[in-house]
Amino acid sequence: MADINNIKIKATKIMKSQSINSTNNNNNDNNNNAIVKSNEGTIYLLKMCDTSGRCIYKVGKSINFDNRYKSYNYADILTLVKSINIDDDEKEIIKIFNKNFTLDKGNEFFIHNNENNVMFVFMNYFNRKYEQQHIKIIYSTNESQYKEYKFSLLGVQVPDRKDPFCEFYYLTGTQVKHFLKIKQFGLNLKIDNSHIDNMVSDLLESTNPCFFGHIGIIEYNDYKSNTIDNLIELIDGHHRIMALEKIFAMKPDFNISLWIGLHKSDNPDSEQTRSIFKKYNQLKPFIVDVSIAEVSGKIITELNKKFSCADYIFIKDSEYVCRPSLKKCTINKMIQRRLETLKKEKNIEYNKVNISNIIKKFEECNILFSSKNIDWFSSDSVYKNKKAISQNMLDYGKKYKCCLALVEVNALVDTCIL
Repeated sequence: MADINNIKIKATKIMKSQSINSTNNNNNDNNNNAIVKSNEGTIYLLKMCDTSGRCIYKVGKSINFDNRYKSYNYADILTLVKSINIDDDEKEIIKIFNKNFTLDKGNEFFIHNNENNVMFVFMNYFNRKYEQQHIKIIYSTNESQYKEYKFSLLGVQVPDRKDPFCEFYYLTGTQVKHFLKIKQFGLNLKIDNSHIDNMVSDLLESTNPCFFGHIGIIEYNDYKSNTIDNLIELIDGHHRIMALEKIFAMKPDFNISLWIGLHKSDNPDSEQTRSIFKKYNQLKPFIVDVSIAEVSGKIITELNKKFSCADYIFIKDSEYVCRPSLKKCTINKMIQRRLETLKKEKNIEYNKVNISNIIKKFEECNILFSSKNIDWFSSDSVYKNKKAISQNMLDYGKKYKCCLALVEVNALVDTCIL
Protein backbone atom coordinates (compact mmCIF):
# COMPACT_ATOMS: atom_id res chain seq x y z
CA MET A 1 0.00 0.00 0.00
CA ALA A 2 1.34 3.42 -0.89
CA ASP A 3 2.85 5.81 1.69
CA ILE A 4 0.65 8.88 2.00
CA ASN A 5 3.57 11.22 2.74
CA ASN A 6 5.18 10.46 -0.63
CA ILE A 7 1.81 10.79 -2.31
CA LYS A 8 1.16 14.25 -0.91
CA ILE A 9 4.58 15.45 -2.03
CA LYS A 10 3.94 14.17 -5.55
CA ALA A 11 0.43 15.63 -5.63
CA THR A 12 1.83 19.03 -4.59
CA LYS A 13 4.38 18.92 -7.39
CA ILE A 14 1.66 18.11 -9.91
CA MET A 15 -0.48 21.03 -8.79
CA LYS A 16 2.47 23.46 -9.00
CA SER A 17 3.35 22.32 -12.52
CA GLN A 18 -0.27 22.76 -13.60
CA SER A 19 -0.44 26.35 -12.43
CA ILE A 20 2.54 27.12 -14.67
CA ASN A 21 1.76 24.99 -17.71
CA SER A 22 -2.01 25.31 -17.96
CA THR A 23 -4.46 28.19 -17.98
CA ASN A 24 -7.21 25.87 -16.77
CA ASN A 25 -6.81 26.02 -12.99
CA ASN A 26 -9.89 23.89 -12.45
CA ASN A 27 -8.31 20.88 -14.14
CA ASN A 28 -6.35 18.77 -11.65
CA ASP A 29 -4.75 16.51 -14.27
CA ASN A 30 -1.16 16.70 -15.39
CA ASN A 31 -2.09 16.91 -19.07
CA ASN A 32 0.38 18.30 -21.63
CA ASN A 33 -2.18 18.33 -24.43
CA ALA A 34 -4.53 21.17 -25.30
CA ILE A 35 -7.00 22.26 -22.65
CA VAL A 36 -9.82 19.75 -22.40
CA LYS A 37 -13.18 21.48 -22.57
CA SER A 38 -15.21 18.42 -21.63
CA ASN A 39 -15.99 18.09 -17.94
CA GLU A 40 -16.37 14.31 -18.15
CA GLY A 41 -13.91 12.11 -16.32
CA THR A 42 -13.41 9.87 -13.32
CA ILE A 43 -14.16 10.33 -9.63
CA TYR A 44 -11.94 7.97 -7.68
CA LEU A 45 -11.66 6.63 -4.13
CA LEU A 46 -8.23 5.40 -3.05
CA LYS A 47 -6.95 3.83 0.15
CA MET A 48 -3.43 4.30 1.46
CA CYS A 49 -1.57 4.34 4.76
CA ASP A 50 0.81 6.69 6.51
CA THR A 51 3.98 5.76 8.40
CA SER A 52 2.00 5.09 11.59
CA GLY A 53 -0.26 2.59 9.84
CA ARG A 54 -3.41 4.72 9.73
CA CYS A 55 -5.78 4.10 6.82
CA ILE A 56 -6.27 7.24 4.73
CA TYR A 57 -8.96 7.62 2.09
CA LYS A 58 -8.39 9.93 -0.86
CA VAL A 59 -11.20 11.21 -3.07
CA GLY A 60 -10.50 13.09 -6.27
CA LYS A 61 -11.27 13.76 -9.89
CA SER A 62 -9.35 13.18 -13.11
CA ILE A 63 -9.79 13.36 -16.84
CA ASN A 64 -6.82 11.01 -17.26
CA PHE A 65 -6.86 8.55 -14.39
CA ASP A 66 -4.00 6.46 -15.80
CA ASN A 67 -1.56 9.36 -15.39
CA ARG A 68 -3.03 10.44 -12.09
CA TYR A 69 -2.88 6.95 -10.57
CA LYS A 70 0.85 6.66 -11.19
CA SER A 71 1.42 9.76 -9.06
CA TYR A 72 -0.15 7.97 -6.09
CA ASN A 73 2.42 5.16 -5.98
CA TYR A 74 -0.31 2.69 -7.02
CA ALA A 75 -2.40 3.04 -3.88
CA ASP A 76 -5.36 0.69 -3.44
CA ILE A 77 -8.20 1.57 -5.81
CA LEU A 78 -11.41 1.06 -3.84
CA THR A 79 -13.58 2.13 -6.74
CA LEU A 80 -13.87 4.44 -9.75
CA VAL A 81 -17.02 6.07 -11.06
CA LYS A 82 -17.47 7.76 -14.41
CA SER A 83 -18.75 11.31 -14.09
CA ILE A 84 -20.26 13.70 -16.62
CA ASN A 85 -19.30 16.63 -14.38
CA ILE A 86 -16.21 15.88 -12.31
CA ASP A 87 -16.02 19.37 -10.77
CA ASP A 88 -19.52 19.23 -9.28
CA ASP A 89 -19.29 15.58 -8.25
CA GLU A 90 -15.95 16.05 -6.50
CA LYS A 91 -17.27 19.07 -4.58
CA GLU A 92 -20.36 17.17 -3.45
CA ILE A 93 -18.38 14.07 -2.42
CA ILE A 94 -15.96 16.20 -0.39
CA LYS A 95 -18.89 17.92 1.35
CA ILE A 96 -20.43 14.55 2.22
CA PHE A 97 -17.11 13.14 3.42
CA ASN A 98 -16.55 16.19 5.64
CA LYS A 99 -19.92 15.52 7.29
CA ASN A 100 -19.28 11.80 7.82
CA PHE A 101 -15.53 11.40 8.30
CA THR A 102 -12.51 13.16 9.79
CA LEU A 103 -10.49 15.39 7.47
CA ASP A 104 -6.79 14.61 7.67
CA LYS A 105 -4.72 17.11 5.70
CA GLY A 106 -5.59 19.14 2.65
CA ASN A 107 -9.12 18.97 1.31
CA GLU A 108 -9.34 15.41 -0.04
CA PHE A 109 -7.66 13.09 2.51
CA PHE A 110 -9.92 11.54 5.18
CA ILE A 111 -9.56 9.06 8.01
CA HIS A 112 -12.18 6.60 9.27
CA ASN A 113 -12.09 3.24 11.04
CA ASN A 114 -14.46 1.36 8.73
CA GLU A 115 -13.75 0.91 5.02
CA ASN A 116 -17.25 -0.39 4.33
CA ASN A 117 -18.77 2.83 5.67
CA VAL A 118 -16.49 4.91 3.46
CA MET A 119 -17.43 2.89 0.39
CA PHE A 120 -21.13 3.02 1.20
CA VAL A 121 -21.15 6.81 1.58
CA PHE A 122 -19.19 7.23 -1.66
CA MET A 123 -21.38 4.90 -3.72
CA ASN A 124 -24.63 6.07 -2.14
CA TYR A 125 -24.08 9.54 -3.59
CA PHE A 126 -23.65 8.25 -7.15
CA ASN A 127 -26.38 5.63 -6.93
CA ARG A 128 -28.88 8.21 -5.79
CA LYS A 129 -27.80 10.83 -8.29
CA TYR A 130 -27.79 8.59 -11.34
CA GLU A 131 -31.04 6.87 -10.47
CA GLN A 132 -32.78 10.22 -10.01
CA GLN A 133 -31.39 11.69 -13.22
CA HIS A 134 -31.64 8.45 -15.25
CA ILE A 135 -27.95 8.66 -16.10
CA LYS A 136 -26.24 5.43 -17.13
CA ILE A 137 -22.50 5.45 -16.40
CA ILE A 138 -20.88 2.16 -17.29
CA TYR A 139 -17.52 0.41 -17.32
CA SER A 140 -16.32 -2.60 -19.27
CA THR A 141 -13.15 -4.70 -19.09
CA ASN A 142 -11.78 -2.98 -22.20
CA GLU A 143 -11.30 0.35 -20.45
CA SER A 144 -8.05 1.55 -18.92
CA GLN A 145 -9.63 2.30 -15.54
CA TYR A 146 -10.65 -1.33 -15.19
CA LYS A 147 -7.17 -2.49 -16.16
CA GLU A 148 -5.71 -0.29 -13.42
CA TYR A 149 -8.14 -1.77 -10.90
CA LYS A 150 -7.27 -5.30 -11.98
CA PHE A 151 -3.58 -4.41 -11.65
CA SER A 152 -4.19 -3.18 -8.08
CA LEU A 153 -5.68 -6.61 -7.23
CA LEU A 154 -3.08 -8.82 -8.89
CA GLY A 155 0.06 -6.65 -8.94
CA VAL A 156 0.98 -7.50 -12.53
CA GLN A 157 -0.58 -7.14 -15.96
CA VAL A 158 0.71 -10.43 -17.39
CA PRO A 159 -0.08 -13.79 -15.72
CA ASP A 160 2.75 -15.91 -14.36
CA ARG A 161 1.44 -18.82 -16.41
CA LYS A 162 -1.72 -19.85 -18.23
CA ASP A 163 -3.48 -22.72 -19.93
CA PRO A 164 -6.42 -22.75 -22.39
CA PHE A 165 -8.91 -22.39 -19.53
CA CYS A 166 -7.29 -20.19 -16.91
CA GLU A 167 -4.67 -17.52 -16.18
CA PHE A 168 -2.58 -17.95 -13.02
CA TYR A 169 -1.10 -15.20 -10.86
CA TYR A 170 1.31 -15.67 -7.94
CA LEU A 171 0.74 -13.16 -5.13
CA THR A 172 3.21 -12.51 -2.32
CA GLY A 173 3.80 -9.96 0.43
CA THR A 174 1.51 -6.95 0.67
CA GLN A 175 -0.12 -7.80 -2.67
CA VAL A 176 -2.08 -10.51 -0.86
CA LYS A 177 -3.67 -7.79 1.29
CA HIS A 178 -4.55 -5.73 -1.78
CA PHE A 179 -6.25 -8.75 -3.34
CA LEU A 180 -8.59 -9.22 -0.38
CA LYS A 181 -10.79 -6.29 -1.43
CA ILE A 182 -12.07 -8.24 -4.47
CA LYS A 183 -15.86 -8.48 -4.73
CA GLN A 184 -17.45 -11.81 -3.76
CA PHE A 185 -19.66 -13.90 -6.03
CA GLY A 186 -23.32 -12.89 -5.71
CA LEU A 187 -24.67 -16.48 -5.72
CA ASN A 188 -22.17 -17.98 -3.33
CA LEU A 189 -23.08 -20.88 -1.05
CA LYS A 190 -23.56 -20.58 2.72
CA ILE A 191 -20.47 -19.56 4.71
CA ASP A 192 -19.38 -21.86 7.54
CA ASN A 193 -17.88 -19.67 10.28
CA SER A 194 -16.47 -22.64 12.19
CA HIS A 195 -14.56 -23.65 9.06
CA ILE A 196 -13.09 -20.13 8.88
CA ASP A 197 -12.06 -20.24 12.55
CA ASN A 198 -10.36 -23.62 12.11
CA MET A 199 -8.52 -22.30 9.07
CA VAL A 200 -7.34 -19.25 11.04
CA SER A 201 -5.99 -21.45 13.84
CA ASP A 202 -4.18 -23.79 11.44
CA LEU A 203 -2.54 -20.92 9.56
CA LEU A 204 -1.41 -19.11 12.71
CA GLU A 205 0.06 -22.28 14.19
CA SER A 206 1.86 -23.32 11.01
CA THR A 207 5.57 -22.60 10.56
CA ASN A 208 5.00 -22.41 6.80
CA PRO A 209 1.42 -21.16 6.26
CA CYS A 210 -0.02 -21.87 2.83
CA PHE A 211 -3.11 -22.99 0.94
CA PHE A 212 -3.16 -26.05 -1.28
CA GLY A 213 -4.65 -25.18 -4.65
CA HIS A 214 -5.46 -21.80 -6.12
CA ILE A 215 -8.21 -19.32 -5.35
CA GLY A 216 -10.65 -18.86 -8.23
CA ILE A 217 -11.76 -15.52 -9.64
CA ILE A 218 -13.77 -14.64 -12.72
CA GLU A 219 -13.70 -11.72 -15.16
CA TYR A 220 -16.73 -10.71 -17.25
CA ASN A 221 -15.84 -9.66 -20.78
CA ASP A 222 -19.34 -9.13 -22.16
CA TYR A 223 -20.73 -7.15 -19.24
CA LYS A 224 -21.04 -3.49 -18.29
CA SER A 225 -21.40 -2.01 -14.83
CA ASN A 226 -21.55 1.39 -13.15
CA THR A 227 -18.53 0.46 -10.99
CA ILE A 228 -15.38 -1.39 -11.98
CA ASP A 229 -15.38 -3.82 -9.04
CA ASN A 230 -18.41 -5.63 -10.49
CA LEU A 231 -16.38 -6.75 -13.52
CA ILE A 232 -14.15 -9.16 -11.64
CA GLU A 233 -15.06 -11.20 -8.57
CA LEU A 234 -14.20 -14.12 -6.33
CA ILE A 235 -15.88 -17.36 -7.39
CA ASP A 236 -14.03 -19.87 -5.19
CA GLY A 237 -12.06 -19.47 -1.97
CA HIS A 238 -14.49 -17.38 0.10
CA HIS A 239 -13.58 -19.16 3.36
CA ARG A 240 -9.87 -18.69 2.70
CA ILE A 241 -10.29 -14.99 1.96
CA MET A 242 -12.36 -14.46 5.12
CA ALA A 243 -9.77 -16.38 7.16
CA LEU A 244 -7.01 -14.12 5.84
CA GLU A 245 -9.06 -11.00 6.65
CA LYS A 246 -9.31 -12.20 10.26
CA ILE A 247 -5.60 -13.00 10.43
CA PHE A 248 -4.45 -9.67 8.99
CA ALA A 249 -6.68 -7.88 11.51
CA MET A 250 -4.76 -9.67 14.29
CA LYS A 251 -1.32 -9.80 12.65
CA PRO A 252 -0.84 -7.12 9.96
CA ASP A 253 2.64 -8.47 9.17
CA PHE A 254 1.42 -12.05 8.53
CA ASN A 255 3.17 -13.50 5.51
CA ILE A 256 1.56 -15.89 3.04
CA SER A 257 1.62 -16.45 -0.72
CA LEU A 258 -1.34 -17.26 -2.97
CA TRP A 259 -1.94 -18.67 -6.41
CA ILE A 260 -4.91 -17.01 -8.11
CA GLY A 261 -6.67 -18.65 -11.06
CA LEU A 262 -8.55 -16.22 -13.30
CA HIS A 263 -11.34 -17.50 -15.55
CA LYS A 264 -13.13 -15.47 -18.19
CA SER A 265 -16.86 -15.51 -18.78
CA ASP A 266 -19.47 -13.33 -20.45
CA ASN A 267 -21.60 -12.07 -17.53
CA PRO A 268 -22.48 -13.01 -13.90
CA ASP A 269 -25.82 -14.64 -14.75
CA SER A 270 -24.78 -16.76 -17.71
CA GLU A 271 -24.68 -20.54 -17.94
CA GLN A 272 -20.94 -20.31 -18.54
CA THR A 273 -20.44 -18.57 -15.19
CA ARG A 274 -22.66 -21.02 -13.35
CA SER A 275 -20.79 -23.91 -14.94
CA ILE A 276 -17.45 -22.58 -13.67
CA PHE A 277 -18.93 -22.11 -10.17
CA LYS A 278 -20.34 -25.64 -10.23
CA LYS A 279 -17.05 -27.20 -11.35
CA TYR A 280 -15.15 -25.54 -8.52
CA ASN A 281 -17.57 -26.87 -5.94
CA GLN A 282 -17.44 -30.37 -7.41
CA LEU A 283 -13.69 -30.37 -6.69
CA LYS A 284 -14.17 -29.81 -2.95
CA PRO A 285 -12.81 -32.53 -0.60
CA PHE A 286 -16.29 -32.66 0.94
CA ILE A 287 -19.78 -32.98 -0.57
CA VAL A 288 -21.28 -29.71 -1.74
CA ASP A 289 -24.83 -29.54 -3.08
CA VAL A 290 -24.62 -26.73 -5.65
CA SER A 291 -28.22 -27.27 -6.76
CA ILE A 292 -29.34 -24.83 -4.07
CA ALA A 293 -27.25 -22.10 -5.73
CA GLU A 294 -28.69 -23.01 -9.12
CA VAL A 295 -32.26 -22.70 -7.82
CA SER A 296 -31.63 -19.44 -5.96
CA GLY A 297 -29.96 -18.07 -9.08
CA LYS A 298 -32.97 -18.98 -11.22
CA ILE A 299 -35.35 -17.34 -8.76
CA ILE A 300 -33.28 -14.13 -8.77
CA THR A 301 -33.12 -14.14 -12.58
CA GLU A 302 -36.91 -14.52 -12.86
CA LEU A 303 -37.49 -11.79 -10.27
CA ASN A 304 -35.36 -9.37 -12.25
CA LYS A 305 -37.20 -10.28 -15.45
CA LYS A 306 -40.52 -9.54 -13.75
CA PHE A 307 -39.71 -6.36 -11.84
CA SER A 308 -36.75 -4.65 -13.54
CA CYS A 309 -36.98 -2.20 -16.42
CA ALA A 310 -34.74 0.04 -18.51
CA ASP A 311 -34.28 2.57 -15.67
CA TYR A 312 -34.48 0.28 -12.67
CA ILE A 313 -32.95 -3.02 -11.52
CA PHE A 314 -34.68 -4.81 -8.67
CA ILE A 315 -31.79 -7.11 -7.63
CA LYS A 316 -28.35 -5.64 -8.29
CA ASP A 317 -25.10 -7.60 -8.44
CA SER A 318 -23.18 -4.88 -6.67
CA GLU A 319 -21.52 -4.28 -3.32
CA TYR A 320 -23.34 -1.03 -2.58
CA VAL A 321 -27.03 -0.90 -3.39
CA CYS A 322 -29.69 1.67 -2.49
CA ARG A 323 -33.36 0.91 -1.98
CA PRO A 324 -35.77 0.34 -3.72
CA SER A 325 -33.25 -2.18 -5.07
CA LEU A 326 -31.80 -5.20 -3.25
CA LYS A 327 -28.25 -6.49 -3.09
CA LYS A 328 -27.91 -9.79 -4.92
CA CYS A 329 -25.80 -11.59 -2.34
CA THR A 330 -28.18 -10.51 0.45
CA ILE A 331 -31.36 -11.92 -1.05
CA ASN A 332 -29.43 -14.96 -2.30
CA LYS A 333 -28.50 -15.83 1.29
CA MET A 334 -32.10 -15.39 2.40
CA ILE A 335 -33.44 -17.57 -0.44
CA GLN A 336 -30.91 -20.33 0.24
CA ARG A 337 -31.71 -20.22 3.96
CA ARG A 338 -35.42 -20.62 3.16
CA LEU A 339 -34.78 -23.48 0.71
CA GLU A 340 -32.71 -25.29 3.35
CA THR A 341 -35.57 -24.91 5.85
CA LEU A 342 -38.12 -26.31 3.38
CA LYS A 343 -35.91 -29.29 2.65
CA LYS A 344 -35.40 -29.99 6.34
CA GLU A 345 -38.98 -29.43 7.53
CA LYS A 346 -41.02 -30.50 4.49
CA ASN A 347 -38.54 -32.71 2.63
CA ILE A 348 -38.84 -30.55 -0.49
CA GLU A 349 -35.86 -31.06 -2.80
CA TYR A 350 -34.32 -27.90 -4.23
CA ASN A 351 -34.98 -28.86 -7.85
CA LYS A 352 -38.65 -29.57 -7.06
CA VAL A 353 -39.41 -26.01 -6.02
CA ASN A 354 -42.09 -24.36 -8.18
CA ILE A 355 -40.41 -21.14 -9.30
CA SER A 356 -43.50 -19.88 -11.18
CA ASN A 357 -45.56 -20.00 -7.99
CA ILE A 358 -42.81 -18.19 -6.11
CA ILE A 359 -42.78 -15.33 -8.63
CA LYS A 360 -46.58 -15.06 -8.37
CA LYS A 361 -46.29 -14.69 -4.60
CA PHE A 362 -43.76 -11.89 -5.04
CA GLU A 363 -46.20 -10.20 -7.43
CA GLU A 364 -49.00 -10.44 -4.86
CA CYS A 365 -46.76 -8.98 -2.16
CA ASN A 366 -45.72 -6.14 -4.45
CA ILE A 367 -49.35 -5.19 -5.08
CA LEU A 368 -49.90 -5.10 -1.31
CA PHE A 369 -46.78 -3.07 -0.52
CA SER A 370 -47.41 -0.59 -3.34
CA SER A 371 -50.78 0.31 -1.78
CA LYS A 372 -49.25 1.29 1.58
CA ASN A 373 -48.13 4.67 2.90
CA ILE A 374 -44.73 5.42 4.46
CA ASP A 375 -45.84 4.83 8.06
CA TRP A 376 -46.83 1.23 7.33
CA PHE A 377 -43.25 0.25 6.43
CA SER A 378 -42.03 1.22 9.90
CA SER A 379 -44.95 -0.19 11.89
CA ASP A 380 -46.23 -3.44 10.34
CA SER A 381 -45.72 -6.37 12.71
CA VAL A 382 -44.48 -8.73 9.96
CA TYR A 383 -42.79 -6.64 7.29
CA LYS A 384 -41.40 -3.73 9.33
CA ASN A 385 -37.98 -2.85 7.97
CA LYS A 386 -35.19 -2.61 10.55
CA LYS A 387 -33.69 0.23 8.54
CA ALA A 388 -35.47 3.53 8.04
CA ILE A 389 -37.48 3.79 4.83
CA SER A 390 -37.79 7.31 3.44
CA GLN A 391 -40.63 8.82 1.47
CA ASN A 392 -38.20 9.24 -1.41
CA MET A 393 -37.53 5.48 -1.46
CA LEU A 394 -41.24 4.75 -1.46
CA ASP A 395 -41.88 7.28 -4.24
CA TYR A 396 -39.24 5.64 -6.41
CA GLY A 397 -40.58 2.19 -5.62
CA LYS A 398 -44.06 3.21 -6.75
CA LYS A 399 -42.66 4.99 -9.78
CA TYR A 400 -40.89 1.82 -10.95
CA LYS A 401 -43.78 -0.37 -9.74
CA CYS A 402 -41.65 -2.38 -7.32
CA CYS A 403 -41.79 -1.84 -3.54
CA LEU A 404 -40.47 -5.27 -2.56
CA ALA A 405 -37.10 -3.97 -1.36
CA LEU A 406 -38.72 -1.68 1.21
CA VAL A 407 -39.74 -4.43 3.64
CA GLU A 408 -37.73 -6.82 5.80
CA VAL A 409 -36.11 -9.25 3.34
CA ASN A 410 -36.38 -12.31 5.59
CA ALA A 411 -40.11 -11.84 6.02
CA LEU A 412 -40.55 -11.25 2.29
CA VAL A 413 -38.71 -14.45 1.35
CA ASP A 414 -40.52 -16.54 3.99
CA THR A 415 -43.86 -15.31 2.65
CA CYS A 416 -43.12 -15.98 -1.00
CA ILE A 417 -41.19 -19.24 -0.84
CA LEU A 418 -43.57 -21.75 0.75
